[in-house]
Amino acid sequence: MQNCHRCPETSQTASVGLFVRKVRTGSGAAAVQIARTRRGKQTILEHLGSAYDDAQLAALVVIARERIAEMTRSTSEHGVFTENQGCVFG
Repeated sequence: MQNCHRCPETSQTASVGLFVRKVRTGSGAAAVQIARTRRGKQTILEHLGSAYDDAQLAALVVIARERIAEMTRSTSEHGVFTENQGCVFG
């Protein structure tokens, strides 16, 4: 498998480490993000929104999980996963 010039590991393993990140904002809301851990460093890939109650938080977490599944499927089908869909190769 070919490596991306910006990503030292193979593109298949680049999707490993995706997770839903929930953090409190200054306004007290819970921000929901898709993040990745690589080499011990967290990188935020996508911010999905902020929730002000449990129902909103649950809905955003479901959306985040679906998005991660979509990103992972894209990796398996096309052999590439990059931040912001940056570098795609065949």
